[in-house]
Amino acid sequence: MARWLSAPVGADGRVVGTDIDPRFLEEIREPNFEAWKHDIAIDDLPTGEFDLVHTRWVLQHLADPEAAIRRMIAALRPGGWLLVEGMDFFPIHTAPSQLYIDLMVGLAGVIASSGGNDFGGRALPAIVAKQGLSNVQAEGDFAVLNAGSPMAEFFRLSALQVRDGIVRSGAVATAQFDAAIALLEGLLGLWPRWRCREGPKTALIGAAKLLGNSHPRAGRGLPVRRRAIIITRVALPTGRRIGSGRRPSVFSLQRSEQARPPITNRT
Repeated sequence: MARWLSAPVGADGRVVGTDIDPRFLEEIREPNFEAWKHDIAIDDLPTGEFDLVHTRWVLQHLADPEAAIRRMIAALRPGGWLLVEGMDFFPIHTAPSQLYIDLMVGLAGVIASSGGNDFGGRALPAIVAKQGLSNVQAEGDFAVLNAGSPMAEFFRLSALQVRDGIVRSGAVATAQFDAAIALLEGLLGLWPRWRCREGPKTALIGAAKLLGNSHPRAGRGLPVRRRAIIITRVALPTGRRIGSGRRPSVFSLQRSEQARPPITNRT
């Protein structure tokens, strides 16, 4: 997303990507892009600096997501736009595989042990709506998780990095953990690779327009202006990054291209 935004903002614009570990952002070689080391949970952003603030799959890792949202809003210029994307694991309980359910509950438990909440995404629209914004809109959708897909690989890598914590939690035994990993890889033949199955989680998208101004209709795309900032902050209790060794932007870009976010604005 950060790389993509560098084109529409133009040579006179600026895109900033922030992360607690900016190593992957630093690989972006666009002349109008900057990578910042920054923790949205504790660090403020420059006030009134950006026309667009976007964050995706960050807030479920924070003990106080509302405080992070307030920091993002403070960074917007008048007329600026906030786009928040999060997820909620609650649909995993409808999955046909108990093995998969147990693995994902265990993964969510590890996130919760560090103060996060993988079941809190459905609360994001209400949190955004009470920040004094106007034209707040929200949209939810099911993601389809297919064995062997890039998203399944994302969760496989995430689970592998906290294997000990998941097993210690009692959510799955060691043998069950290994079987669930094989399930995500498509090695057990339980879910055909790349075939459509009911998804395990929901992405909740919220956006807000501060103080007024007309806004484009949802589905027409975000009005990218001159300055944008992308907030990322993904860390595990072990201190390792989710998907470490892989570029997270691969997954972010795939998801962002498919999303049709509702939009709002700031004045």
